[in-house]
Amino acid sequence: MLLQELKVIFRKLQQEINYTLINLTGLTLGISFSFLICVYVSDQLAFDEHIPHAVDIYRIAADFKINNNRDIYANTPRPVGPALVREYPGIVAATKIIGYDGLQNHHGYLKAGEDLVYTTDLFLADSNFFKVFEVPLLAGTYQALHEPNTAVISSSMAKNLFGTQDAMGKSFVLDNQKELVVRGIFPNHEKPTYLRYEVLVSYTTYYDTERSERWWFGGHCFTYIRTRPGFDPNTIYANWQPFYDQHMKATMDQMNGIADLMLQPLTELYLAPEYIWEPYAHGSWQSIFIFSAIGIFLLLVACFNFTNLSLSQSLYRQKEVSVRKVLGAGNWSLIRSRVLQSVILSVFAGLLAISLLSTLVPIFNKLTITPLSVDFMQHPERLLWILLLSGACGVVSSIYPAIYEASFRFFLGAAAFSAKSEKGLLLRKVFVTGQLVISMMLIISTMVVIDQINYVKDRDLGFEADHLVILHIVDRQVKRNMGAFVEDIRNLAGVESVARLGESPKTGFNEFSYMMQNKSGEYVACPSQTIAAGLGFVNTMGLELMAGRMFETEDVQYQGLLINEFLAARMGYTPEEAVGARVIFGQEGLQNRKVIGVINNFSMGSAQEPLQAITIGHRNSRSFLLVRLGTGDSQQTLDQMGQVWARHGSGIPFSWSFFQTEMDGLLGKENRLYRLLILGSLLIIFISSLGLLGLISHVATHKVKEIGIRKVMGAAHRHLAWVMIRDFVKTYSWALVIGSGLAWYLASSWLSAYAYRVDFNWGNILVAGMISLAIVLFTLSIHTIRVIQSDPVDSLKYE
Repeated sequence: MLLQELKVIFRKLQQEINYTLINLTGLTLGISFSFLICVYVSDQLAFDEHIPHAVDIYRIAADFKINNNRDIYANTPRPVGPALVREYPGIVAATKIIGYDGLQNHHGYLKAGEDLVYTTDLFLADSNFFKVFEVPLLAGTYQALHEPNTAVISSSMAKNLFGTQDAMGKSFVLDNQKELVVRGIFPNHEKPTYLRYEVLVSYTTYYDTERSERWWFGGHCFTYIRTRPGFDPNTIYANWQPFYDQHMKATMDQMNGIADLMLQPLTELYLAPEYIWEPYAHGSWQSIFIFSAIGIFLLLVACFNFTNLSLSQSLYRQKEVSVRKVLGAGNWSLIRSRVLQSVILSVFAGLLAISLLSTLVPIFNKLTITPLSVDFMQHPERLLWILLLSGACGVVSSIYPAIYEASFRFFLGAAAFSAKSEKGLLLRKVFVTGQLVISMMLIISTMVVIDQINYVKDRDLGFEADHLVILHIVDRQVKRNMGAFVEDIRNLAGVESVARLGESPKTGFNEFSYMMQNKSGEYVACPSQTIAAGLGFVNTMGLELMAGRMFETEDVQYQGLLINEFLAARMGYTPEEAVGARVIFGQEGLQNRKVIGVINNFSMGSAQEPLQAITIGHRNSRSFLLVRLGTGDSQQTLDQMGQVWARHGSGIPFSWSFFQTEMDGLLGKENRLYRLLILGSLLIIFISSLGLLGLISHVATHKVKEIGIRKVMGAAHRHLAWVMIRDFVKTYSWALVIGSGLAWYLASSWLSAYAYRVDFNWGNILVAGMISLAIVLFTLSIHTIRVIQSDPVDSLKYE
């Protein structure tokens, strides 16, 4: 019996080939991309869950409130971890972690043979690292980081450095300077983790000063703790005041501030808000929500198509249903047959989606900038996911049309048939409206994201970013010869000016607080972004000196400070009045400095950050070099700079980027969202257009006699076209209103996170409406033109 029913179903799918192809295409695209989004979201939610005892591990963030200004740091002063272990019995261990060349600079060149191996995941870790993170070791012991000049590396790094040889006990050189011995090898990170590392160097290789270990402000490091099972973080919060009074109060009182600590669960860290000095960019719940919404929308639109076309098909199955009822078929049998047909079709779409994934995954990874994998050999359960998802789509999309068909009575007359058809019309309108609302909403949202990205890129930064190049000084030999290197770069014909720089937009700038004399003569705490820069910084950046003077040689080591207009106004000064203000700047409040100049307000951070106080101190940093190129051949000048680098360096590749590129890099999440919205919009528009194409073909067939009669009565073609499309145009109008309202609400919520943001452009609604209307009318016109140009004799002759 079942075999016979399956034969009938396959024959029917073959007979209704247009209906079958439209549904197959829509469901295949919807299922494949929705599945990819589902895998992506599940990976985002599973960060660090695989780590042993992950639920007992926390990262400590420092919450400083100084002079009514709040800054939350992703790191803490260095004594925090050991002190927490001593004071709170529920804490088992704490470890300090620092990027190899600073908090956010965790990249370097390794060499064991002739070739250099570059890594972006290089950290220093103290001897307690393996007490907090029980990383399984392929070789070595958990005492591997106890001694200076030792390292633990990943298995892939061991292969890159030593090939097939056993890496244990062998040496490699870091940045052509420091020789390190391999004391342990750990497996590669194959599951998503926030704290990625390929190489861990012992902390005492670079840090062994007791003085910095006593600083309770500054000297920051990433601090992770491991607690006993069942430990409640509120234990620390409830008993915070005694800890604060004993260790931090004296330091914070000097700066008119208070401090607090925040415990961030390891498994929630990746999706938590980003704080100052994060080692890596975070994901976000907002992105999870948007990605999930797009995946759901894709499935909904595909299912709406399926249901709409099924309802349209139902109008032409009256005779079949009546005959089957006469032959004894019950309602349940009819419903089961209809649902089974849809499930077979949707499961076949799921199989097609599986075959498409190998092609779609690389495209999806480029859009999301993730190493997503859907390897069914490692995750066979995902095959079941797709098939279950496909089957569910088939059931959900067909259950109402199946019940609707089963409710037909025997041998309905024309009037009864017409009345019956109206019952499914409202639901079809709702589904078509839903498709158009989703399309409209995504088109408008995409345009808002584009507007915001362009606004951020084109906003006045307060300095001249054109022709500004930043060199990353990663070669230790170049650092040692920095003076001669800078002079040789300055003497190149295509270089206008140069200046040393301590940080870049990509690494972020130091947040520091010091005591500054206000207009009343009182010293007040002054939180500020603090930039370490060399001579010529103002001219190289293209800044404007509002009052005072620029750096001179004697201002080195922060003897003289430049501040921006914003900070001067906060202290109650005009730019001219701020010059000469005294500053207590440095650890333990012992260094008496002064303001020598005021510059215009400028921004070198994310668009989500509001205008901030900025202090610039003269320091001969060896981390970055700013170079302003002339208007000549930039590539030739860059090639010459590479030659200078080669003369002074030890063989480490020349590393540079345009300053504007680094600024644009701060828009990583926005660009990813923009690309996904474009893809989602195009897919949904395409699937909706397929549905409309199939739907209008059924409407055209249903109204062919009406159109024939109207033509015989002398109706003009434009009137006939309106008869065909008027219901769709009304539906479109409702969709425009609803979609625009939803898009405005969502866009306003998204834009509220930006300090520098574009206003909602109401013209986007008009543009999106015209785009959607053009797509709808083009889709409808394909069948409409054919119907109104047909000979009425053919449509009116008796069947």
